[in-house]
Amino acid sequence: MPSRYFIAVDFSIAVCEQLMRAQRELAELLEPSAQVRWVHPENLHLTMKFLGEFDSSLIERLEMQLDALTEPLFPFQVNCTGIEATPSLERPLQLWANCEKAGAEVLSLLQRALERDLDLIGLAPDPRPFKPSILLGRVKGNQDPAKTRELLEPRATTRFGMSTIKDLVLFEAASPRGVPIYNVINRFALGGHDRS
Repeated sequence: MPSRYFIAVDFSIAVCEQLMRAQRELAELLEPSAQVRWVHPENLHLTMKFLGEFDSSLIERLEMQLDALTEPLFPFQVNCTGIEATPSLERPLQLWANCEKAGAEVLSLLQRALERDLDLIGLAPDPRPFKPSILLGRVKGNQDPAKTRELLEPRATTRFGMSTIKDLVLFEAASPRGVPIYNVINRFALGGHDRS
């Protein structure tokens, strides 16, 4: 199966632990009929740009472009607060952890710069609007709408903590036996420090 790639930002271990706690609580409280497919703990991140399948010969040019983009930038902080359900609280299909306004604005600016710079090497901008949120799970089944709203609405203000965003991460995605596995190809430090 061809590899797929995407660019994301990671969050602190402490924040990810709080996100995992929220997943466990919701898994216990939602009815089994919801059939939620939870994002694995090691895959909790915020996707900045999905690249899909592309010629691996482009990776070197992609890395050069990401180096140039991140070199003049500085690390910044993002506060994760609140659970959101889309398209609605009554009939959710996805469950997300949101970013507070200030961090979300910086992420959006970075994402626009990313789209602009990668368009220069032939990776077209994503026509879908950017969502500065972390996917927690996908709801496959049905729930009682009133009970679901009652359960999710108070969690709109849940606080997960602060993360310092230090780099962009290029991931390769694979799904052996239907289980998503994300491998780090490279990290691009904000400020242009040596990559690990």
